[in-house]
Amino acid sequence: MKRLFWMRMFAIIVSSGLSAGLVSAQTVNWNADPMGGFKALLQSRAAVAAPAPFMARPASGSGFITGAMNHSQVQLRFDRRLWTITGGINNSPVEIRCDPENRTISGGANHSPVELGYARSPERFIVEGGANRSPVRLSLDWSRGTLEGYSNHSTVQLVFDLGAGTISGDANHAPVSLSYDRLSGTVTGFMNRSPVEITLENLELEDFLKNFFLFLNTVSPYPL
Repeated sequence: MKRLFWMRMFAIIVSSGLSAGLVSAQTVNWNADPMGGFKALLQSRAAVAAPAPFMARPASGSGFITGAMNHSQVQLRFDRRLWTITGGINNSPVEIRCDPENRTISGGANHSPVELGYARSPERFIVEGGANRSPVRLSLDWSRGTLEGYSNHSTVQLVFDLGAGTISGDANHAPVSLSYDRLSGTVTGFMNRSPVEITLENLELEDFLKNFFLFLNTVSPYPL
C-alpha cells in the first residue's frame, strides 16, 4: 500500500511539473528510477507539450511559382505589398512592377520590355500594350471561362474551369492543355510545345491566368 501511495504521488508531481514547465526528460534521472512506467509517461507528455519545429513559410504578402516549363527553370516571386513580380523564366530575368493607381504594368521579362495597361472589373480582366517583343491584348472573362486575344504574334484562344482546375486551347502557335491540383498547387501538362510542371505557392490559378503573357515562350517556330 505504501509503495502504491508513493507511485501515485510521483505521478502527480511529474504531471504538475510538466504543466508548469519545471520537469523535462533531461532533468529526470531515469536510470535511477525503479518505476519504469513513468519514463514512458513523461516522454509522451513532453512530446505532446514540445513545440513543433520551425518551418520557414512565405510572407502573407508574397506568392511563388517554381518548377520548369518551356525547357527552362521557373523561379518567380509575386510580392503583393510591393506590387512586383521578380525572378526568372524562359532563361530571362523578370523585373515587373504594377502601378495600381495608373493601371500599368511595366519592366522587363522574356528578353523584352513590358509596357502594358490593364482594366479590371468583377467580370473581366484585360491587359493591352507590348510585351514579349509583340503587341499584346488578352481578355479574361471569368463568367464565360475564356482567355482570348493575342500575344507573341499569335492568337490566344483558351477555355478554363477554375473549379475543375483545367485550361485548354491554343496559344503561341501551339496547343495548351494544363491541369491544376489545388491541394498541392501543381500545374502540369503542356504548352509552347513543352512539358509544364510548376508549383503555385500562396497563389491561385487566377494569378497564372492574369499574367499569362509571362508564361509564353518568346522563342516561337515562326520568325518574329
